[in-house]
Amino acid sequence: MNKTEKFTEQEIKRSLFLITAAVIFGRVYFVVINGAPLTGFLRALGANDLLYSIIAAAPYLGGVLQIFASYILEKTGKRKKMFLISAYVHRLIWIPIVLIPILISKENKQLALIIITALIIIYSIANSVVNISYNSWMGDIVPASQKGSFFGKRTAISAVTGIIAGVAFGKYLDSFSTLIGFAIVFTIAAIFGSLDATCFIGVKEPAMTPAEKNSSFISMLVEPFKDKNYLKLIVFISCWNFGFNFAIPFLNIYMIEQLKIDYFTISIFQQFLAGITTVLFINKVGLLSDKYGTKPILRLCCCFVCILPLLWCIATPSRYIIVMSISFLIFGLFSQGIMILSNNFSIWLAPEKNRSMFLANYSIITTTSSGISYVCAGAFMESSKGIIYKINNALFGSQVISNFHVLFAISSILMICSIIFVLPKIYDKEEKKFSIFSR
Repeated sequence: MNKTEKFTEQEIKRSLFLITAAVIFGRVYFVVINGAPLTGFLRALGANDLLYSIIAAAPYLGGVLQIFASYILEKTGKRKKMFLISAYVHRLIWIPIVLIPILISKENKQLALIIITALIIIYSIANSVVNISYNSWMGDIVPASQKGSFFGKRTAISAVTGIIAGVAFGKYLDSFSTLIGFAIVFTIAAIFGSLDATCFIGVKEPAMTPAEKNSSFISMLVEPFKDKNYLKLIVFISCWNFGFNFAIPFLNIYMIEQLKIDYFTISIFQQFLAGITTVLFINKVGLLSDKYGTKPILRLCCCFVCILPLLWCIATPSRYIIVMSISFLIFGLFSQGIMILSNNFSIWLAPEKNRSMFLANYSIITTTSSGISYVCAGAFMESSKGIIYKINNALFGSQVISNFHVLFAISSILMICSIIFVLPKIYDKEEKKFSIFSR
C-alpha cells in the first residue's frame, strides 16, 4: 500500500518542494561544520592530529545511540517531532561551541577543548536522531520510482548553494581567521541550519508501518541481521567508509599546512570546482540508478573515488593547482554519487516494517566504522612522523615522502579492496547490465 495515498498530489508536490528548498539553507550550514572552517577552528584551539581526529570522529561515534532512537521511533511513530527537536539542537549548539574559546581565557585552552568536545558529543547524539528520523521519513514520502532523480536534483541545488557559501566563507576567513572570525562564520551557519529544519515543518508525515505490539527491543535489534543481503550492504559501506575516512579528515590539514593553500583557494576547490561537476552531472547519476539499478552505478562512482588519495600524493606547494583541480572535479561528481546511492540503497533495500530499525543498524555500524577510521588515522599521523622522517633520510637524504602520503596510499588500497571483495556480494534486484558508454 502506498503510504502517501491519503495525501493529495498537490500536498506531495509541496512536501517535495520544501524538502528541496531546505537543502539551500542546510548546505550553508554543512559547508562550515564539515569543511575547512572546522579544521581551522580546531587548529586555532591548539588541537594536535590525534585530538583533532577524536573530535572530528565524535559525530560518527555518537551514532551508537541511533539504535535507541530507532526503537523509540518504531514504538511512537513520531518521527517528524523527533526530527525537528533534534535538528534544532544539532544546528544551534554550534553557537555556544564557538563562543566558549572567546569567553574562556587563553590560559584555560584545554578546559575550552574539553567543554567543546562535550558539546560536540551532544551534537552527535542529536545528529543520530536527525539521521534516523529523516531517512525513515524520506523513505515514505519520496516515491521509490523517483528516488534517484529527486535526490540527484536536490544535490545539484545543494552544490550551487555550496559554491556561493564556500567561496564567501573562504574569502572572509582568509582575512579574519581569528576565534572571533570563526565565531561569526559558525553563528551564521547555525542560523541557516535552523532555517533548514524549519522548512520541514510543512512536510507531510505518512503514518509508519507499526511495529508488533509485543516486539521487544532485542527482537527488533536483531531483525536486520537476519536479512543477509542487507547485512552485506552494511559490511560493504562499513569497509568503504573506513578506507575513505582514513584520508578525508586530514585532507584539509594537508592543504592548509603542507601545501600552504589559503582558505579562499580551498573553497574554490571544494565548493566551486566540485560543485560544477555536481550541478552538471549528479542528476545523470540519479537517472542512471533509476534505469540500471543502484549497484552498478555505485560501483562506477567508487572506482573513480578510490584513486583520488593517490592524486593528492603528487601535489606539492609549488605545483598543486592542476592536480587538486582534477581531483576535486572528480570528487564533486562521484563522491556525491556514492552518498546518494548508498543512502538510497540503505532506505529502499530495507522493508517497510521496522525500516527505522534497519536504518539504525546500518547507520550505527557504518558511522562507527567512520569514527574508528578517524581515530586510527589520527593515531597513525601522530605516531608515524618520526619513523617516516628516518626512512626519508635513509632512502632519499631529504623529506620526500610524508606521513600524509602514506596515509593517502593506505586509504586508496582499503577502498580498492572493498570494491573488489565486498561490493560484488550484494544483490540488487533492479540491477541491469551497464556500460559507461551507454546512452
